[in-house]
Amino acid sequence: MSCTTSPQNSLNQALNTATKGYRFSIFNWEVRSIFGEIRQTWDDRNLSANDTKTVVDYFNDMQQNTLSPSETAAMQKKVETIIGLQIRTVLRQNGIINPFDSIFGVSFPPIAFELAEPPHLLVISPRNQIDRIRDVLLLQNLTTDQMTQIENQVETAGYSALVVELGGLGVTYPTFVNSDESLHSVLDAATEEWVHQYLAFKTVGIPIRAGLAGYLPQSGYYNNK
Repeated sequence: MSCTTSPQNSLNQALNTATKGYRFSIFNWEVRSIFGEIRQTWDDRNLSANDTKTVVDYFNDMQQNTLSPSETAAMQKKVETIIGLQIRTVLRQNGIINPFDSIFGVSFPPIAFELAEPPHLLVISPRNQIDRIRDVLLLQNLTTDQMTQIENQVETAGYSALVVELGGLGVTYPTFVNSDESLHSVLDAATEEWVHQYLAFKTVGIPIRAGLAGYLPQSGYYNNK
């Protein structure tokens, strides 16, 4: 009696082989990040949404490459906090407090993101149709050769595979926002990733998701910057 391997098992085996040592661990990220967020919340307790100059100076300095690594790390945390406060202010101005329509007005989910390179995403689809059947998060520091190798190994199982770069990632907490982007791109991405988390608690939220990302650049904090 012969035993055949199902297409699903074949894909799983190819994925396990191709991504061994390259997978991004959400669990490890959460363990490392949550305690840092708690400490940062205390350290930045005196910052406000009106600290616009700190944010603008940071992005100008990053563009001109005038900051040392230690200065970048110190300013970056402050910038993340200030932008988070600004996003929360704009959300409240637009009546978006939390997904439960609570009368207590408690803001939820908390806005927390990290300006860092997001993980790569391995996207799997059948060869004979346009369909996205599997996503796998991969480490940030992959080389082009490693990405090509992963794609080729998955394709040996009869599927199409592509490793793509992400501008942000909302399935983690804090979320990822690409640190190489412009100020307005960071504002859009940080808002969008929060929307993903907000909608996780809503049954119907497509109109909010479609329109919210456009609020922040026009909110008044950075117009004409």
